[in-house]
Amino acid sequence: MRLKIVGLLKRYFKYILLGACLLAVLILELAHHAYVSKLSPQQFVGRWDSKEPFAQVSCFFPEDAGMTGETIMGVERGLAQAMQEASIDTSGADGRTLVDAYSVEETLYVSSLRDGTEVRAFGVSKDFFLFHPLELLDGTYFTREDEASDGIILDENVAWQLFGSSHVAGLPVTIGDATYMVRGVVRADEGHFSEAAKESIPTVYVDFDTMEKLMAVEDEMGGSSYAVDCYEILIKNPVSDFGTTTLKNVMETCGITDYEMVENSTRFEVTARWNRLKNFGARSMNAQGIIYPYWENRARAYEDVSTLLLVLELLLLCYPAVMLGRGILLVWRKRKAIKEFLKNKISGFFFGIMAPNAKKLYKDVYKSRKTKKNKVE
Repeated sequence: MRLKIVGLLKRYFKYILLGACLLAVLILELAHHAYVSKLSPQQFVGRWDSKEPFAQVSCFFPEDAGMTGETIMGVERGLAQAMQEASIDTSGADGRTLVDAYSVEETLYVSSLRDGTEVRAFGVSKDFFLFHPLELLDGTYFTREDEASDGIILDENVAWQLFGSSHVAGLPVTIGDATYMVRGVVRADEGHFSEAAKESIPTVYVDFDTMEKLMAVEDEMGGSSYAVDCYEILIKNPVSDFGTTTLKNVMETCGITDYEMVENSTRFEVTARWNRLKNFGARSMNAQGIIYPYWENRARAYEDVSTLLLVLELLLLCYPAVMLGRGILLVWRKRKAIKEFLKNKISGFFFGIMAPNAKKLYKDVYKSRKTKKNKVE
């Protein structure tokens, strides 16, 4: 029995190896898609309830790029005008012209009656949590319906250090000379590359205008001149690259040229992974002085992993490709015999269908002739 099994394995080894290679490729692709689905800041397109195609784009700026809250308002107006000129309906799934968010990263000292700590602080626009759906443990997010957003959102690390609990919505904290109420508490964002991306650093979120006041930044006219680190937008994309091209043109019109743009909606597709493979060394170089936020660092780390997975998949597909090539070559060499074989099979198939009818027709004709002959006699 054992010898029989060994013999079967030897006989069908190449087919077993072929199946194993294809199965391994399938498992790697499923693992890739499973992990990508956990990168929630890069998956807003999938969460946005619309039947129309959208592109999710992120832009990252060095400190001296000149991208401010007022500049973003100009970009929004320019995008709406560009889409109208292209005869594109500018309403979103909920009637909005577009969905965008911007943020800046700073360091603040936050204290309560119990304790105080230095934290990483993000000044964010009111749609930030649409792109970053952090899990709420208590309270609420900032929303665009808020007339004023002068509160603060803590992650659970900060909440436990300041209050010894994660259920602290409504309690006061102090930043500088000002007191702010805790709007909500979120679960600390974590991932496979959390330590390298510094995701576990105690973090708070405040409204962008609040951050601007805390940093005492305004221009001579009293307007906004506080630099933005990251701008994220969901834009209609009726044809490939329409969204990114339109955004680039509008940014240039607004005088913004120093930035890095990433289209999240396509960054983990096979073509993007292949392009990263071709530029594997150069893509890690950054000469623009841009500091990425932790969610982008995590996504970029997984870009490298997904590229290596692509290399493994291509290696695993080498044997199936060789088998396919041998099969095509064998068919070409024996094309005449295969043609004759198929011809005989097809002829036999149709003959099998027609023969019973032909036999019945012959019997009917023979019987009819015999009947006529008998009548004549």
